[in-house]
Amino acid sequence: MRVPDAVLKCAVFVCSSDGANLKPEGTAFFVAVPIEGHPGMNATHLVTAAHVVDETKLRTMDGILVRLNLKGGGSEGIKLLDEPWFRHPTDPLVDIAVLGPWKLDTSENEVMAFPIAIAAATKEVIKARGIGVGDEVFFTGLFEHHAGRGRNLPIVRIGNIAMMNDEPIADKAGDLDAYLIEARSIGGLSGSPVFVRTGTTRGRGGEAPIVSEVIHWLGVVEGHWDGRLSSADAAQEAKRAAVNMGIATVTPASRVLEVINQPELVEARRRYAKALVGHTAPTLD
Repeated sequence: MRVPDAVLKCAVFVCSSDGANLKPEGTAFFVAVPIEGHPGMNATHLVTAAHVVDETKLRTMDGILVRLNLKGGGSEGIKLLDEPWFRHPTDPLVDIAVLGPWKLDTSENEVMAFPIAIAAATKEVIKARGIGVGDEVFFTGLFEHHAGRGRNLPIVRIGNIAMMNDEPIADKAGDLDAYLIEARSIGGLSGSPVFVRTGTTRGRGGEAPIVSEVIHWLGVVEGHWDGRLSSADAAQEAKRAAVNMGIATVTPASRVLEVINQPELVEARRRYAKALVGHTAPTLD
């Protein structure tokens, strides 16, 4: 499967800092969200897994930074200072953190924000497109062993939907609402955007097939399961008592939208639009 080059541009790296050097810790990505009351206007938000934010805070001495690629080559680290990360308003088990609105400079930065209004795999989209088990998925994010020296070099992993979120999945913290995908998630890929390709021909029953190729944003990588090695394997690999089972958990896009559309962020986008319109309005003579 050939992955669109544009997909790589939405992923950025969340970094810790010791005051002199950046260390990529996880993945984040940009989304463009319509602003209520301002047709045609979008606000940009940065999205990642909440545990990426929490763990990066513990490992940094100089604040969390986001590393963005520059169009002219190289990259820049943008310090997030004390800007608040928004979590799910009612369910603490939703492993999502959202920052914004963010004034994304696409003239200097080689990044993009994908439009959730047309890209998100909501429950309605999943039903209409017949998205389900076996559909091909891919995600892009940080490979911590080769993040790129001067620029972000995100990798792509490809798999398929192994299980839909028909019932909660038992986790150490509680019951999670998540998809399972047959794809190996490793450290650094938490917070990566997951996309599903619906294929070229769709149709159920006697319905006429839909002939097209559409990519939807399915959700966000949360983690994976480890399986225990057999006693023989463990003896040969004493340093590693478990092995990645190759099944990753993905927080559904619909849960991310619940974070993005909470009243505080809706109002923040309105304020952002008001300030932007006021800044660009003509001056009376």
